Amino acid sequence: MFRPLRISIVALLALAALAPRSSAQEPSWNRKIADIRLVHPPGTPPGDVRVTPIFDVLITDALPTPSHLGMDVIVYLNGVPIATTPIGVDPVSQVIACFPTQNCPQTFCGNVVVTQGGTIADTGAVCYDPPGDTFGCNCWLNGFGPWFTDLVVGPGDVIGVAITAHAGSLPEIYTQDDSFSVRVGDVLPGVEFCFGDGSGTACPCGNAGSIGNGCANSLNPLGANLTATGTASVAADSVVLTASGMPNSTCLFFQGTTQLAGTAFGDGLRCAGGTVVRLGTKLNAAGASSYPTGSDPSIAVKGLIPAPGGTRTYQAWYRNAAVYCTSSTFNLTNGVSIAWNP
Repeated sequence: MFRPLRISIVALLALAALAPRSSAQEPSWNRKIADIRLVHPPGTPPGDVRVTPIFDVLITDALPTPSHLGMDVIVYLNGVPIATTPIGVDPVSQVIACFPTQNCPQTFCGNVVVTQGGTIADTGAVCYDPPGDTFGCNCWLNGFGPWFTDLVVGPGDVIGVAITAHAGSLPEIYTQDDSFSVRVGDVLPGVEFCFGDGSGTACPCGNAGSIGNGCANSLNPLGANLTATGTASVAADSVVLTASGMPNSTCLFFQGTTQLAGTAFGDGLRCAGGTVVRLGTKLNAAGASSYPTGSDPSIAVKGLIPAPGGTRTYQAWYRNAAVYCTSSTFNLTNGVSIAWNP
């Protein structure tokens, strides 16, 4: 659990976009950088950041098994390579074809073993149609695990991640999505906590999401994510909460006074507890929504933050009407803790 920090670089989620591609050009496999997660490790000086690359691997039923899709993940700071991590990716059973449906069937389609340093980090792949212009409904492995690189950075520094085929593995055919970079911004107000990624309390049905997100939902096996941007000042509040990775349904942003370690609630985990204030309900578009928008009251006003400030916790609850995990029809994002200044 990350402690609140007034000056820190905190979680930043960057989603890589893919160039349009027709099904006729679709390769039998593909590696890509999906996310870059930046977190300020608790107890470290401001400017310290932990970089965790998150990758996806496309595996079709045309790929022979066993095969080797290992990769080298390279982390750059301002264009200079800092660290290289070899990661093994080995499809070990015949992939089952994914047949496109309205929502793409969220079923396991192959046994894929991911290793780092001899340790198994992840297994299994699911039928998934990632957001944006991608290869469509196919068998995808979402890779996240114990690999990370610690850096010391400042505002304006550029952190990059790239992947290349590991020696002895199948070559990379489609390379347009093999690198990604983010520019370190100024101070962000929130510290993310209580993840449904298997690092803490287990999700209700074993439906773990990607690192730093909430539990997986029926449309997104990576789970939904909540972030905060802006200035956390009661007198000059510009904080905006943004939730993404959800179905196009209703989303309720709410505030609590305590951090929960994660309590099973619907298809997800409850993270924000204590005295709860409902900030506002939004209708998701492209799986995302924000509060406040337009004429909405600021979070400091709607959340009744006292003039001296204080620490509050935030989370987004969203409708997921499909029969997926429990009999409930809702799920939640991760939590975000904000230390408000006067």
